[in-house]
Amino acid sequence: MTESTVGPATALLVAVVTGVLSWHLPRAIAVLPERDPDDEMTYAGIATARGLRPALAVVGAVVGGALGWSRAGEPDVVAFAVLGILGVGMGYVDRRRHLLPDRFTVPALLAGAVLLAAAAVAGGSPGWTGYARAWACAGGLLLVYLLMALVYPAGLGLGDVKLAGALGLHLGWLGWWGPVVGTFAAFLIGGLVGIVLLVAGRATRRSAVPFGPSMLLGALVAVLWGEQVTAWYLS
Repeated sequence: MTESTVGPATALLVAVVTGVLSWHLPRAIAVLPERDPDDEMTYAGIATARGLRPALAVVGAVVGGALGWSRAGEPDVVAFAVLGILGVGMGYVDRRRHLLPDRFTVPALLAGAVLLAAAAVAGGSPGWTGYARAWACAGGLLLVYLLMALVYPAGLGLGDVKLAGALGLHLGWLGWWGPVVGTFAAFLIGGLVGIVLLVAGRATRRSAVPFGPSMLLGALVAVLWGEQVTAWYLS
């Protein structure tokens, strides 16, 4: 396979795999444990929404294809693909329930820890130096989100804090700029979503808007264009 075909081939392969696995995400969502058994909106209920499977499959394929193209030729592509699949599930659940379940956030962190370590063993750039930086960023971003959640608990929950650790790990692997760009993009996207909802009359200034989807989209922006954005800003 020539260098010019690695990117498209990897993108296609990852898109197919993530699309197929995302098709089955409703099964995992349906069996999530309920915090409040009297809640009218249940995980089992949102898992059976009409058209959910194909919708998640399409989103998963698009996200996977983008990640596959971006990380083509790198051993860490598997780690980012797994995060992409879990991210699709987390984004949907948080949008519907305003919750980020531990059964998604914790595996995202643990899978990243194992798969990025495997990438370092395989000699993938940036190796063990990047792996150590990844954990530093994971801890730093988790602490930042924890402080924000304590200061403004109505805006951020512990699920967001745990997701921040997983995203910080993956973005920190790419470089110190990763968590910075991802966090900035997350708040920018979250702000734009809030403005759109206000203008459309679908929310008020006191409405709770889930932040998990914005965090995930911000992380995707950082993976795809973070290095270019950083270079542009520094220049």
